[in-house]
Amino acid sequence: MSSEALSKIIDKPENLAQIAKLNSIILEQINKAQILAGNVHLISKLEKGEESKRPIKVHDIIEEGIDYIKKTFRNKDFSINIQDFDKNLRILANDLINGVIENILINAIKHTDKEKITIDIKISSEILETIKYVKFQFKDNGPGIEDKVKAKLFRETFQKTSEGLGVGLTIVHKIIGSYDGKIWVEDRIENDYSKGSNFILLIPQVN
Repeated sequence: MSSEALSKIIDKPENLAQIAKLNSIILEQINKAQILAGNVHLISKLEKGEESKRPIKVHDIIEEGIDYIKKTFRNKDFSINIQDFDKNLRILANDLINGVIENILINAIKHTDKEKITIDIKISSEILETIKYVKFQFKDNGPGIEDKVKAKLFRETFQKTSEGLGVGLTIVHKIIGSYDGKIWVEDRIENDYSKGSNFILLIPQVN
């Protein structure tokens, strides 16, 4: 299409809504392609076992994850709130942790019908069975997840038959397992799944 023809279309007010809708669809498809490519990359690295664990600052990976989301979902109305935490906290992980954070934030934004999306992040320390962990909580105001779905959410068989949260959470589960960590999901508001989800990670802390 020539620039002259495109200019004529844009100049017509009745076409502006259609152009905006088309632009939104294009951006959404680009986002999907980027996310799929990222998941394939994570799977490849995980299977090859190329990434050795090392101390990583929690503050850095959270900031990087938020920056990625802001660039990827520029057409979405969302806010990410981080509760103050110790900026010196470190975990024993590798670069795959960035994909974990990104996947959880992506799901919170993609799988909601809310006009205004809110994600609250809380970071703290927790001792469980004599092991010291960094606890990550990602609370969203989305549609939530029913208990019967929570129980099988991270299973590979569930991911293959569900288009809801995609393959991302299977990968996330495997990565967290490789750190000797834990991941699960709770209701954001106890006993009311419809008010949103709280994805929780426990990853061994480095002193």
